[in-house]
Amino acid sequence: MKPRLLFALLALLGVLHTGAVRAAPWDAPASALRQGDYASARTQLQPLAQAGLSEAQWLLGEVYAYGLGVERDFHAADQWFRRAAAQGHAEALSELGPVFDDNQGSTSPYTEALRWSLLAARQGNVQAQYQVGVMLAKGHGAVPDLAGAYQWLRRAAAQGHHGAQARLGQMYAEGQGVAQDDVLAYVWLSLGASSTASIGAARQRDLLAQWMSPEQMARAKDLLQACRPADFSSCD
Repeated sequence: MKPRLLFALLALLGVLHTGAVRAAPWDAPASALRQGDYASARTQLQPLAQAGLSEAQWLLGEVYAYGLGVERDFHAADQWFRRAAAQGHAEALSELGPVFDDNQGSTSPYTEALRWSLLAARQGNVQAQYQVGVMLAKGHGAVPDLAGAYQWLRRAAAQGHHGAQARLGQMYAEGQGVAQDDVLAYVWLSLGASSTASIGAARQRDLLAQWMSPEQMARAKDLLQACRPADFSSCD
């Protein structure tokens, strides 16, 4: 999870607890994290995490993973994520996926990373669903499984995950795990390109458009108009 996503989640936690009769024990350290007071946040999180609160364990893992007021310590982050994940914490489960597998110091091999990601994905965690799809497509942690990759990416795409939508577009463009289909490739690449971070999807879509027929373009645009209001259920 990128730090900006962490802070967005912290903001959401703040919204969820606004007006509650009793404040959650992690509200104060979460507020300190939002305000950039990392030393205070870590001091407050430590006893809560030691006491077994999964939310505090996850947040403490984030502190160590991204060096928020401390030196980055992937081993410590991994340990706190594991303790939270053992209690079913979805965000911690997703962190134990391939997040640390790019030679960042995690002790988790791809097989274990896939196992943790699957646990989070089955709980409905959209980022974990995307991660599982990518790992299965690449054969990380298991033999390559394009059909399985498609299923997980489709689940994430249905929840509006732009990365998953862009990958589905690539799969349709190249006929990977699905029948090659320029129209569906254009549709999913267009949806993936809705994010400013998906410049690659926009470029692929524009290149694809150069050799699509007017009839194909018309079908693609009709599908786009239909699938957005239907929560992506009729995109293919």
